[in-house]
Amino acid sequence: MSVSWDYTLCFLRAIGLRGLHARLIENRTAALEYIPPDLRHLELFRDFQLEPGFYSYQDSSAFLLLPPPRIDARDYDVIVIDTPTRVSVKRRPDAKVICVVHDLLPLTDLKLSDVATRLFLSRLLTSLRQADELAFVSNYSMMRFRELLPQFAHLPARVVYPRTRFDAPDVLHLPAPAGRPGRPSFVVIVSNEPRKNVTTVIRAFRNIPQADLVVIGLAGQISKMRNLPPNIRFAGYVDEHEKAALIADAHGLIMPSFAEGFGVPIIEALAANTPVLCSDIAVFREVAGELADYFDPFATESIVASVTRVLARQEECRGRIRARRSELAERFGYQTQARDFLGQYIAPERLVAAQ
Repeated sequence: MSVSWDYTLCFLRAIGLRGLHARLIENRTAALEYIPPDLRHLELFRDFQLEPGFYSYQDSSAFLLLPPPRIDARDYDVIVIDTPTRVSVKRRPDAKVICVVHDLLPLTDLKLSDVATRLFLSRLLTSLRQADELAFVSNYSMMRFRELLPQFAHLPARVVYPRTRFDAPDVLHLPAPAGRPGRPSFVVIVSNEPRKNVTTVIRAFRNIPQADLVVIGLAGQISKMRNLPPNIRFAGYVDEHEKAALIADAHGLIMPSFAEGFGVPIIEALAANTPVLCSDIAVFREVAGELADYFDPFATESIVASVTRVLARQEECRGRIRARRSELAERFGYQTQARDFLGQYIAPERLVAAQ
């Protein structure tokens, strides 16, 4: 990539030897049949700007401390940077830059390489130095940010939770493979990261022969563990519709992580009236409150006890979620996201149209 023409042009723009120029692409998502269901939000945008070479140059500039890639945002009133993105923004003096901070796990996870931590920090600091305001995905993330990066304490900050659909839970019940017919099943959504703690859940299900565990996501070497119990199934990557159906049909969603910035699967489960079982960590308490059953993520017997409780109290768990549905939709429903995120910048009548 570093010898491609697109990369070279991006480098020349970064050091000011070429003018900023992005190709405008008219948004016609109806004709793009390959767009998966989880990217339907792209239909909201009028057009896109293509900056060739941006992502490959972004990482190498962070690693080698070269000037960051530049974009021309002088036509915009509000610029949102989804951190950690290494970019230099050219803007009008009255425009506002909002940086969205998800988590700082690359700075605190000791299992990550020094290179990964260095890249993350370089990209993050480039964005933060241009920020007029910060938006965090949870109070927990905001607290950790203030502990680790106190030099940015002067920036206004607020919490804007991630969102999902709470409007029509019945549409989530689509055909999808789950556990074996006639048996209760639980789902866990993973990535190939130690902090996701999937192996502990798998060990716990050795002692829960009456239920199945469906592992969604790229589990890496975990799926090749020796002597896997017969009640474990690895679904691998599934699209958003199939994931929603698996969650809706399950007897519970398990979130065993040691650390997270938020935990989107939790609200996806609550939207489907599916019981939630999760690690007893601060951010999950913030998101799920008393609607989840909590366990010690280091102890298999604690997970076994949690699954046993939820199996025995299915209707009680689902009833508590249904009783709080309107409150959950207000807090985590997609209809309120534009209001909470851009409410101070957009007139109320335009917010109604956007929602």
